Amino acid sequence: AYAKAGSHDKARDAYEAALKVNPNSIDATTQLALLYADKLNNPTRAMELARAARKNAPDDPAVALALGRIALVAGDHAYAYAVLEEATRRTTNQPQTSLDLAKAAYALGRVSEATNLLSRLVRSNTPAEVATPAQTFLNLATVDAKGTGDLTGLLQLAEQTLASDPNHPAGLFARARIAERQERFPDAKTGYEKLLEKFPTFAPASRNLAILLADRLGDDAKAFTLGTKAREAFPQDGPLAAMLGKVACRRGDYRYALQLLSDAARTQTNDAEVQYYLGVAYLGLKQAPQGRTALEKAISQAPEAKFVPDAKKRLEEATAQGG
Repeated sequence: AYAKAGSHDKARDAYEAALKVNPNSIDATTQLALLYADKLNNPTRAMELARAARKNAPDDPAVALALGRIALVAGDHAYAYAVLEEATRRTTNQPQTSLDLAKAAYALGRVSEATNLLSRLVRSNTPAEVATPAQTFLNLATVDAKGTGDLTGLLQLAEQTLASDPNHPAGLFARARIAERQERFPDAKTGYEKLLEKFPTFAPASRNLAILLADRLGDDAKAFTLGTKAREAFPQDGPLAAMLGKVACRRGDYRYALQLLSDAARTQTNDAEVQYYLGVAYLGLKQAPQGRTALEKAISQAPEAKFVPDAKKRLEEATAQGG
């Protein structure tokens, strides 16, 4: 009753008193844990209580739901995801749990899984208190699906969301990605770095930041470190492989560059710069015929590109050397 009336301190005292009488009360422990997490801003105490309830009632789905939600508030997204994913398998028609699971999945970089969950929520007969934040989350999480004309409105939505929740992962990502698409590259860099401070396993931000650093901001060293880590999550990502291959080539690691750039070329078929760097890597490995072919293709695809004078020079040198 106190909690419903907004008297959170009195509600806490009432639950604490109940636990003194019955320390093993699952309901009192769970409700007190949720109170600490949602209203009293003490996620550490909330997690202690929730884990205690879980220990005493390991098969209680209500306890699992509460523990997952509390772990999410506490920032332990991996644990929240594991508990909530288990809970959703054992319960039905729990929109808030689905929203919490989507949030945990997104924070871990499971973007497709999160957007699928959010899409199902907004399409179903979901209560407004869940459907509205789910729609906001979905709009922000699908920033790359938006046209250029939609970016101003989406940026406003991101700023509004972050004003009430400064650590909203989709809000942080959308703001950084919009800055990148609007060619405000330093702002994008700052945005991705802030996101990764809060969500270090969010691979899409590592991927985008790595490419940004290499292609726009001239920081090959940091780009290579971030990109190599991101490639574990995106082994088939053509632009990421292309960036890493170009950086490896600039560092003189032609063998690794050739491996990466060959992977990229399978999907980046019209990327003249990939062909240029392939040519440089082949020539660096003394494979002149393949190098000439790649450089000629690069020049043909982009005759006005900045690399063309160097590509022509390398072609002349390879020809003079009998390549």
